[in-house]
Amino acid sequence: MSRAGLLGRRARAQRALLGLVAVLVAVAAGVLAGAFGVVRAGAEAAPAAARPAVVAGAGVPVALLTLAALVTLAQVGSLLGQERQAETELLLSRGAAPAQVTAAALAESAAVCAGGTLVGTVAAWAALAVTDRPADLGILAVVGAAVAVAAALLLAGTTALRARAAARRAVSDRSGRVRQVATGGLVTLTFAAAALCLVQLLRYGSPLVVAADGTTRTDPLAAGAPALVLASLAVVALGVLGPVARLVERWAARRPGLGVVTVRQVARRLVSSAVPLVLVVLAGGSAAFAGVYGGAAGRMATDVGVLTTGADLRVVRENPPALNTGASPDADAVAAVAGIAAAVPALRLETSAQQVKPTLVAVPAAATAGVVRATRAADAATLTAGLRGEDDPFHDAPRLPAGTTALEARVTASATVLQTAPLDVPPAGGVYHVPSRPTEPVPMDEEGVGFPAVTLWLARADGVLVPLRLGAFDADLDGDGDGTRPVGPHPTPYTVRAELPALGEGWLLAAMDVDVSGAEQPLHLTLSIDGLSAQVDGGSVPVDVSAPWASALGDVGAGRQPVSGLAVDLITQDSGRQRLRVEPTGQGQAPIPAVVTKALADELGLATGDLVDMSAQGLRIGLRVAGVVDAVPGALRPHVAMVDLARLNALLLRAGVQVPGPGEVWATVDAAADARATAARVADAMPGTTVLTPATSAPGADASGPVRAATWIAATGVVALAILGVGVTAAAGLRARRGEVVVLRAVGVGPRTQGRARAVELGAVATGAVVVGLAGGWALGTVAVPGLVRSTVTGVAQVPPTVLAWAVVPTALLAAALLLGVVAVSAAMGVRVRAQARDTAFREEVR
Repeated sequence: MSRAGLLGRRARAQRALLGLVAVLVAVAAGVLAGAFGVVRAGAEAAPAAARPAVVAGAGVPVALLTLAALVTLAQVGSLLGQERQAETELLLSRGAAPAQVTAAALAESAAVCAGGTLVGTVAAWAALAVTDRPADLGILAVVGAAVAVAAALLLAGTTALRARAAARRAVSDRSGRVRQVATGGLVTLTFAAAALCLVQLLRYGSPLVVAADGTTRTDPLAAGAPALVLASLAVVALGVLGPVARLVERWAARRPGLGVVTVRQVARRLVSSAVPLVLVVLAGGSAAFAGVYGGAAGRMATDVGVLTTGADLRVVRENPPALNTGASPDADAVAAVAGIAAAVPALRLETSAQQVKPTLVAVPAAATAGVVRATRAADAATLTAGLRGEDDPFHDAPRLPAGTTALEARVTASATVLQTAPLDVPPAGGVYHVPSRPTEPVPMDEEGVGFPAVTLWLARADGVLVPLRLGAFDADLDGDGDGTRPVGPHPTPYTVRAELPALGEGWLLAAMDVDVSGAEQPLHLTLSIDGLSAQVDGGSVPVDVSAPWASALGDVGAGRQPVSGLAVDLITQDSGRQRLRVEPTGQGQAPIPAVVTKALADELGLATGDLVDMSAQGLRIGLRVAGVVDAVPGALRPHVAMVDLARLNALLLRAGVQVPGPGEVWATVDAAADARATAARVADAMPGTTVLTPATSAPGADASGPVRAATWIAATGVVALAILGVGVTAAAGLRARRGEVVVLRAVGVGPRTQGRARAVELGAVATGAVVVGLAGGWALGTVAVPGLVRSTVTGVAQVPPTVLAWAVVPTALLAAALLLGVVAVSAAMGVRVRAQARDTAFREEVR
């Protein structure tokens, strides 16, 4: 027979094996093309600032998949060369040159790989076309062509090496007793490469390297670190396979049964066992690493959204004004929307403290346990314990009865023009006890005098403040008695009534403001509330306002003077607006307990229990550090402090300043409600606001989506390659060990026993490799994943710490698929071995 005939016969005889190789190449091409397509589409959809992070992060799964494909093809090529060793030697003995054998192998490999690559690339394009990540067919074609060329060269190269070795009579040991499958040189080279790449990865934290000038690049050594570390793990497993097999062989030799034969076959055929071992270790490691990265990256994406939003929903007013008289709290309006379980107001102030400018976030302390979304970066226990003080900031304020619909007050007021200003005039809005006053009215133009405006501040335990305008008064400086409720030189009593909006229960009287404006000359104003009653359905209920009150002037602690009852005694200084506020004496005591970020504590040198002053709107706010967290919900920035809204508002009232209205509302969505639909209803109910959710609060901040998808695709591809590689190994072993079946049958080993023994032989090695791979992949993930995850967070000022989490379900599915695939291959091989054992017509010389 001619050499061409021998080559063709060899190809036909191993057609099934070549078919498995074609499927393997198709999987490698399809998965690699799919991973590239997902990354390309994700990079194009990401913001410009996040694209380098997507590309760099995707280098890790692509490198892992590429290494697995190369190792699989190399191992399968080695098996093919081993299976064809006898045919190759026969061809050379018939006069064929090594170059001819190599050319024939290259043509055969090119045909097989081209067909497999075409199928895999088309499948990848079709799969991406039905998703939200349609890929460029040109990119997929380039990747597929690269895979086809690499696979063909790799498969043909193994045949060429064996042909040249056979031509030089460098025939390998045919006894099958290859005890060392991982040489010292291979171990050293693999470990050195893995160590170098791992050092680079740990140095930079990720393949994304940011230069001093702000430019970015991808470090290929760091990108290849996980792949090479898993490869070194496979090399270690290869190195210990022989010694472990010998130990088990000695243990099994002392026990009856066929187990010793199975173990001895593993020890004798380490090269054949090495292929499934390496592939399955890589597959198990890839699945575990993908599980750690996918879980941690998903948790990071959730944490970024949660910490940016602070709650399930955050409603932000576009132009938050100061509180207006009679305004209903926005939190109540949000809470009334269907699907909202609870809603609380929140206040955000930009402050300064020494050389930094922290953000002050104020929410009700009770909300930290129900509304504020906690993470490991800011756990609920720390927030709750830190914000709650030892007492109620409004503990001295008079309580309003439940069901109050209106307040009725008996007011006595007087206003006198001073001919000359006193020498010891206090600051504007101050309390001045006048030593003497004119006995007769002094003529003065009343036009433009706003006098006096009386506002009662109602407070709730959660910190909500509502100003209530108490009637209207007109200035009667000339004493002619004209106007509505004229206030002139002589004290005049009035009864005024103010209707309350629907505010719910639990309200109290926290302060009273008296404002005057437009007076051209100094005025002496007195005003007192001699009695206050709450109107309820059952009639009128007196409100006790006899507790001690004090003026609230300027900064905290400046010029506070006790007053007799709910009353003011004020001298104006100019025509501008002047205000005097009185409130219960024990209200708004500083400092306020606060929870601060670790970055702020480090910057200012703070520890738990320390005091720090922050300035906002000209006001000094004294804080006491009650806790330190990595991040504060609702403000993902380095320098943030969170305080109780009630305590902050009490301090603002005490300072006598204009109290800003809460510009935000934080809400919890009911567990049974749809979050997206609820957010839409809130947006409709609250015009002029922006509704944020964890999914929309930081768009573009999480660039890990495409990287996660590529990682799972790569892990799935490595598992599929491993199963196919094990199948090719099993198919090659069936042909190589055909004579062994005849010998065992001749010594009395039945077909069923042989099939079971061969299945256990492969299954035991592969199962052990799965365990080793999963453990190694998890260990690698704990070291490498935190930096990889942080590198894909962009667009936020503060990156929360990485929380290692294992995506259990997809990892378990991949591990189960790997185990089931190995079991299926082992079972199929057992069935085939039983069939061979029943074939009594086989002879060694028949091929």
